[in-house]
Amino acid sequence: MHANDIQRGFSLIAVLAMAFVAAGCGEKPPPEPEAPPPPTPEEIAAGIVGELQLNGPLPAPGSRYPRGASQQFIATIRTAKSQNSISEDGKRALAIVSQELDRRLRALEKAELWEHVLTYCDAHVVFNPTSKKFDRAHDRAVVELRKPKVTLQGFYFDGKSNQTAVFMDFYIPTTQASYSEKVRVGEEFHGLKLIEIVGDNQGINLEYLETGEAFTVLMKR
Repeated sequence: MHANDIQRGFSLIAVLAMAFVAAGCGEKPPPEPEAPPPPTPEEIAAGIVGELQLNGPLPAPGSRYPRGASQQFIATIRTAKSQNSISEDGKRALAIVSQELDRRLRALEKAELWEHVLTYCDAHVVFNPTSKKFDRAHDRAVVELRKPKVTLQGFYFDGKSNQTAVFMDFYIPTTQASYSEKVRVGEEFHGLKLIEIVGDNQGINLEYLETGEAFTVLMKR
């Protein structure tokens, strides 16, 4: 092969390489992937409902709502309202959440979970500052939470006075205070009155003085 032929070959390769590079430089970069669409009001609401556990099972009967958990619940609602009140979709999402909260509040009231009811009434007002919708539920919860929870510990018969003393423990939900008392029939204590002893020291009948409600507490066997 002649030197001229070799030179022409190298020149052809160089030209083709330059043409390839030029063609590559002329190509447009691939398009940017499209951003996902913003969440719908229903999707926003579902996230808040899940965080607040509004769709979970109700607490067990007689369950308490720890004060720290109650405060965190209200704080989460305030944050959700602050973050979503600036857009129309956010406002629609908050309306959905408010409806779910009200539905659960009614279920909690029916189950007589008064510590939860009180917290949910406060939460309802966060969403609806001028609403009086659950004022009655709120007032009843306050009354019920002033009612002491009583646990019978035992009985003692005093032969000298011919009376039986009842030993019991009390827990008052509104103040979270606990007491131990010795009480006789007819005496009043912590908003209650001991009406009578049931059977052969099987339990007691009490009256909650604020409402006049009578209820029975039995000894645990």
